Amino acid sequence: MNKFMKISISIIAVMVAFIGVNKLVFKDRITIEDYKITNPMYTHLRIDSYEKVDEGTIIKMKLKNASNYTYRLEDASITFWSCERDENGESTNLRKAVILNMIPKNHFDGEHDLTWDGLGPKEEGFIEFLLPKAMYMNEEFFDLDYTMYEYSGKFTKSLPIGEGSYTIVGSEEIDDFMQRLDSNIGEILKGE
Repeated sequence: MNKFMKISISIIAVMVAFIGVNKLVFKDRITIEDYKITNPMYTHLRIDSYEKVDEGTIIKMKLKNASNYTYRLEDASITFWSCERDENGESTNLRKAVILNMIPKNHFDGEHDLTWDGLGPKEEGFIEFLLPKAMYMNEEFFDLDYTMYEYSGKFTKSLPIGEGSYTIVGSEEIDDFMQRLDSNIGEILKGE
């Protein structure tokens, strides 16, 4: 046999051995699709409380992770829509006016940060928003019925290869009207 044949056969033998070992080691490997089928991924959000502080009103929302994975919050906001009123008092010409972003937590000071630490399986955590005292929610200019909340995040599974390493198994983006969480939200935002 010439040298070319010997090298070719040895390369093929190494590849076959590599594939065979991988088949033995990873035969029960599950894919991301398997995760989604066996473990539904969703969260629940509700308004927990309103707290008056010197700077304004803190809207505290409770987020419950109903999945078997860690939920890492990426972004959360509340959007207020400005409007014009017609002669019947109905809102017209809606457009985004004010967006409140969540109050960030300081992970390095020991606070539980939903964006950094995540929310473990079946755990609850809080998202807080500050409505500044100087912001006056006048119904002539704001349609409080159209106030919306939005949040997004990823469902992750920890990896055993190192501290803080994980893989993403799914994601979620939710947006809805605040009115569905609390029918009195308009009165609270107006300060009544």
